[in-house]
Amino acid sequence: MKKVTISMLFCIFSIFAYAQVDIGGTANYSQVEDDGTLVFKGTATVWDDIQIPGLAAKAKDKAPVMDIFLGETQLYHFSQAITNSEEQVYFTIQFPHSWAGTTIYPHVHYTPETNPAADESARWGLEYTWVEYNDVTPIVFPSTETVYVDAEVSSSSAKKHLIASFGPIIPSSDQNNISSMMVCRLFRNSGHANDTYTGRVALLQFDIHYEKNTVGSRTDFTK
Repeated sequence: MKKVTISMLFCIFSIFAYAQVDIGGTANYSQVEDDGTLVFKGTATVWDDIQIPGLAAKAKDKAPVMDIFLGETQLYHFSQAITNSEEQVYFTIQFPHSWAGTTIYPHVHYTPETNPAADESARWGLEYTWVEYNDVTPIVFPSTETVYVDAEVSSSSAKKHLIASFGPIIPSSDQNNISSMMVCRLFRNSGHANDTYTGRVALLQFDIHYEKNTVGSRTDFTK
């Protein structure tokens, strides 16, 4: 018991003897800075989701149909039947103050309505424009960019929870600060040859995986 008490007192003394505390290895560790800020270094960083529930997205022209999923629940259903009239929804995203300003990984959660006879694909597209907030020199939103993913629809995937990733997106120096904003259009690229699934796909949710290296920011607009 005495040894334990002495060890604890030594640890407490060590913590208060220095202005900064590192917990972990030499390259991968959590750091408590002298002002109490907690920072994650190396592989000590953690991951989280920015979540846009499917039913929170807005639909206007070329809107997917809100229809029964199971029981009395409903989801947006994206059709392939309308050639060159891609069904779409809209939403905005603000990046949190905990974001490390590193590569992001957008993806879509979806569920096919029916089973195809053989394995097919439903092609999703994400059009976006993205810029950070700069209180000194405000930045103009750039022209949009579009990324695509051919989402698997197997012969046994009806009503299953599936995920399709758009791949990594690396932010530019005008995008990698806290409170940056992304304006998005998510659509089914039904007119593309890679969209071979003739059934409908229902949108569950759109997410972005992002890396966190702090709990928040030091000030309102400064990381």
